Amino acid sequence: MTDSKIDALQNYYGLAVRENLDDVGKMAKSIEASLYHVASTAENPQHHVDIREIRRDINIKMESQAVLLT
Repeated sequence: MTDSKIDALQNYYGLAVRENLDDVGKMAKSIEASLYHVASTAENPQHHVDIREIRRDINIKMESQAVLLT
């Protein structure tokens, strides 16, 4: 594994933890998606767990919570 892939994983893992403090299941799924995303290549795509879908779900949840606070 290259240094740049390790750096990317560290960033993705940190985001996964910070964005999902209240939901360990989503945290784990986001971490798993990050691993597959970084491991993916053109010859061997690994996007069956889509990190964009997880982030979209998180954004929807955050928006709904913001509406409740106003």
